Amino acid sequence: MEAHKAARTSHAKWPERDELQKATKGRFALHSQSVQMVVAAFLANIETIHTLRQRHPQMKMKYPWRTKRFYPVKWPAQAVSKEHGRVVLPMGKDRPSLVLPIDLPENSGACSLVWNNGFELHVCVEIQQAKEAPGTVQATVDLGEIHLAAVTTSTGQALIVTGRGIRSLKHLRSKQLGKIAKKQSRCKKSSRRWKKLQRAKSKQCRRTERRIRDLRHKATRSVIDFCVEEHVGTLFIGNPHGVRDKNKGLHHNQRMSLWGAPCRRVWNSCTMQGRLRATHLQNNDLLSGETQRGQEHVNKAEAS
Repeated sequence: MEAHKAARTSHAKWPERDELQKATKGRFALHSQSVQMVVAAFLANIETIHTLRQRHPQMKMKYPWRTKRFYPVKWPAQAVSKEHGRVVLPMGKDRPSLVLPIDLPENSGACSLVWNNGFELHVCVEIQQAKEAPGTVQATVDLGEIHLAAVTTSTGQALIVTGRGIRSLKHLRSKQLGKIAKKQSRCKKSSRRWKKLQRAKSKQCRRTERRIRDLRHKATRSVIDFCVEEHVGTLFIGNPHGVRDKNKGLHHNQRMSLWGAPCRRVWNSCTMQGRLRATHLQNNDLLSGETQRGQEHVNKAEAS
């Protein structure tokens, strides 16, 4: 990252894959293929940001400019050793391997060690993708806060997936964090009691996030299963990007902040599961739709 940043600031030629791999060879206590995968991910991020800066300048995307404290460590499928009741992740020559007591499935592949307020092992599992769409019916999905997803098809069938469970979990998390913060305000920062309360706060956040992720996955799975049962071949999903940028007051902005990022995850989950079922997906921007409806309303008022 530092070499690439120096090349950008000095307007020199940007280093490519071979140059970055030579610069990182033997410098880190990691498996050689893990370092190569980090370089590949970095170059993919550079290419994505370059494309977004050209097509969507309003997003104001920045190239990587600071060193991250935590970064996922990846192992390709050929470097992962699966044994009975455990998985062995190599750390390079003359270094002890990382052994985890986890029983992985036979069709598992590459692994990633991710820090998410605690270490998580992400495993790639190959799933056979459907070759043909379930049918030719069209359907639309409207994402929301109280109703997580409202689905309607061109044949008149509909499905509403409630999001009150996720909403209640967020409400409970806010109340519990408020109680812990009140106790922390009476403590000296970095004291033993303050650190104990901080660990309790982190533990509560992780538990709530896991529950929300589980409910979100079940909700999106029910949406895709409904589309398969109704023989949906084309699925239109409302894109929530841009809705959070509209300033509508303190309470509305806070509600949009709590809803926007998880809603984006629901949208990504529906997209991923829909592609596995060979469903054609199209995205509609919710913000542009609201603007268009408002413009039609103004034109009708002027005409009258």
